[in-house]
Amino acid sequence: MSSETFKPEPINLATNSLASIAVSITVWALALLEVGAVIYFLLTGGANEKFSEFPLIVNSHVLLGAVYLLMAPLQFSKALRTRSLDFHRWSGRFLVSFGLIAGASAFLWKSSFLTQAHPSN
Repeated sequence: MSSETFKPEPINLATNSLASIAVSITVWALALLEVGAVIYFLLTGGANEKFSEFPLIVNSHVLLGAVYLLMAPLQFSKALRTRSLDFHRWSGRFLVSFGLIAGASAFLWKSSFLTQAHPSN
């Protein structure tokens, strides 16, 4: 008996084109599904009546989140990084700022919602 344990070889997405294509299709499909949900949300006014109480906060969260989810998959494109490193870097900077603003708006909305739900006397 050998004392060596079986270690599966990791999948390298850069060299395994089938896995790379499958991951890319999945990520883009989820991003497009999210954009469809954003469009539905904006057209119908959301599923919660509390959304209309804070339209600036909620809409900034939804719109910046949609932009973030559409731009995020581009960060993983090796071809884009190779061809346009400046675009890759600038889009990454925008992604960080969009993510922080979207996260802060979610925090503000939730804290505003909680303070209205339980007003202090």
